Amino acid sequence: MKHTKLIIITLLFAIKAWADTPTKINYVGTLADGGGNLVNATLPIAFALYEQDTGGTAIWSETQTVEVVEGSFSVELGAVNSLSFDLFNTSVYLGMNVDNDGEMSPRQPFNTVPYAYKADSIYDQVLIVRGAGSPTANGQQLIDTVAMAGVATPDKPILIFIEPGQYDLGAQGITLHEHSQLQGFDAQLTTITSSGKHTITMANNSDLKNLTINNSGSGASQDFNDPSASVFVDNIVDVNLTDLNLKNLAGTITDGVRTGLYVINSELQINTINTEVNGGHGAYGVRVHSGGVLNDPSEVVKQVNLQNIKAKVAGSQTCRGVDVGGAVFNIENVDAEVQCDGANSIGFRLQAWGRGSVSDVETRISGITSEYSLGIQFFDNNQATLSNFKTTVTGSTAVNQGLFYGTTAEFPQNTFTAQNGQINIEGTADYQFGVNLWSGRPVLSNVNIKVEGQDSNTKSRGISFGYDFGNPITPQNSVMQLNHSHIEVTGTNSETHAIAGTDFQIEVNQTTLKSTDQTITLWPSNFAQDSEIIIRNSALHSINNAASVNLWGGDGMGPLNAIVLNSHLSGSVQAAGNSVIPTATCAGNTTGTYQFLTNTCP
Repeated sequence: MKHTKLIIITLLFAIKAWADTPTKINYVGTLADGGGNLVNATLPIAFALYEQDTGGTAIWSETQTVEVVEGSFSVELGAVNSLSFDLFNTSVYLGMNVDNDGEMSPRQPFNTVPYAYKADSIYDQVLIVRGAGSPTANGQQLIDTVAMAGVATPDKPILIFIEPGQYDLGAQGITLHEHSQLQGFDAQLTTITSSGKHTITMANNSDLKNLTINNSGSGASQDFNDPSASVFVDNIVDVNLTDLNLKNLAGTITDGVRTGLYVINSELQINTINTEVNGGHGAYGVRVHSGGVLNDPSEVVKQVNLQNIKAKVAGSQTCRGVDVGGAVFNIENVDAEVQCDGANSIGFRLQAWGRGSVSDVETRISGITSEYSLGIQFFDNNQATLSNFKTTVTGSTAVNQGLFYGTTAEFPQNTFTAQNGQINIEGTADYQFGVNLWSGRPVLSNVNIKVEGQDSNTKSRGISFGYDFGNPITPQNSVMQLNHSHIEVTGTNSETHAIAGTDFQIEVNQTTLKSTDQTITLWPSNFAQDSEIIIRNSALHSINNAASVNLWGGDGMGPLNAIVLNSHLSGSVQAAGNSVIPTATCAGNTTGTYQFLTNTCP
C-alpha cells in the first residue's frame, strides 16, 4: 500500500466525554485507493490536529494500527494520546497519513464541533454529519448516521450534529431514537428535505433544533388525521422543538392535507418555530390534537407549551395557522397569516376542551370564496385566558369574524377572559362579527373593535352573542361582561349594531359603543330564560339616530330587562315586537339631541 494515494469518501465523527476521564473522538470513514477501489488491509494511520488548514505544527498527534474492511474503518482518536477539549477552543483541522504515504490533502476541519461538548457533556456520544457532498449524498449520510446511532438511554443520550449544507432524504424520512437530539449548525444554513409523508418523526425524550425542514410529500386526500408533515409527533412525551423553519409547500399539488408540525396526543415544548405551508384539501402551520374523541374536560391531561410561533398558511381549502386541541396549554407570542380561497381560514384556534393561557397573538386573515374567515377561535374550552392580541380579517367570504368563543350547553359554566385586544374587520361578507359569543361566561376588557361593512347586504356587529350566523342557539346561563372597551360598527345594512344577540345576561361597564343603526339590540329566543342587559357609565351613539337600546320580542319569546345607569345615550331605550314583557330601570343618564328613553323608561 506504500506510495498508493488514499482518499476519504465519507466522514462521520462521534465524541465521547466523561466528566472524570480523558475525551475520545470516534472517527469513522471510508478509504479508497487512487483508482477508487475500496481498501481491505490493516494499516498504520497517523492522525494530527492543526490550527491551520495547511502548514503549521501539530498541536496533537498519535498513530494507530487500523483495520480497514471494504473501505470502512473506525477509530477512537485519543486512544493513544489523550485529547483535551481545550484543543477545540479555536478552529482545528485533522490531518491523516496512511501507511506513511504522506499526509492527505485537504485537512478535515473540526471547526463546527460545538465548544459545549466539554468533558462535562451531557451526551454519551456526539455524531457529526458533514454537508460537503451533494444533497442526495448528504441525505443518505444522515440516514446512515441516525441508523448507526443505535439505542440511547437516559444516562447515555446521543446527539447527532449536522453541519451546514443541504440534506435530501428523497422519499424517505428519519425517525429519531429515544433520548437523542438532532441539531443543525444553524436553521438558515442547515436544511433537510424529503418527499415522503413525514420528514422527521420524533420519539420519547427527543429534541430537534437549529434546522430548516422541508416536506413536499402529499397527505391523504381530505383526511385531516393523516396529513403530510415536516415534523411528526405521535403519542409520545418530553419532546423539545427549538429554532426550526418548517416548510410544506405543495407547489402544483392540490391533493392531500399538509402540515408544518403535526402532533397527536403528546407532551412537548416548542420555542421559536417558523412554518410556511400551502396545500389543497387542508393546510396547517401547527396542528396539535388529542388523537381521539374527548367527552369531558377532565379527560385533557397532555401539557403543551408553545412560544414564539410564526405561521404563514395558504391553500384552496381549510387553512389554519396554529390549531391546538385536547391539551393543557401555555402559549406565548404567535403570529399567523392565513389566506384560503376555499372552505375556511382560521389564524389561531384552541378547541376540544383545551384549557390554559394565551398571550401576545397577532393574526391576519383573508379569503375570497371561503365559508368563513376567523382570526382567533376558542371552542369547547374549559377555562382559557387571552391577553395582548390583535387580529385583522378581510375578504368577501360568507362570514368574517375577529374573535370567537363558544362552548357546548353541557358546560355553560366554562369561563373565558380576553383583555388588551384590537380587532379590525372589513369586507363584503354576509355577516361580519368583531366578537362572536355562543355560550359560556366570557369577560372582555380593554378591547378595541372596529367593523366596517362594505356591502349593503353585509350584516355587521361588534359583538354578537347567542347566534350561529343568524340562527339562535339558546345558550343556557350564559353571561357576558364588557369592560373599558371601544366598539365602532359602520355599514349600510339595517343590521349594523355595536352589540346584538339573544339569551345572554350582559354587563357593559365604562365602554363606548358607536354604530350606524341601533347600538344595542337584544331579543330572546327561549321563553324560559330571561335576557338582561346592564349598562353602567358608558356612552352609546347611533349614527342614524336609531335606538340606543332596543328590546325586541315576538310571540312566545321570553322576558327582557334593561338597566341603564349613569350613561350617555344619543337615542332611546325602547321595546318592539309582540308578547314581550320588558322592564327598564334608568337613572343618572344624559342624552344627546334625540328623544330619550321612550316606551319603557319613565
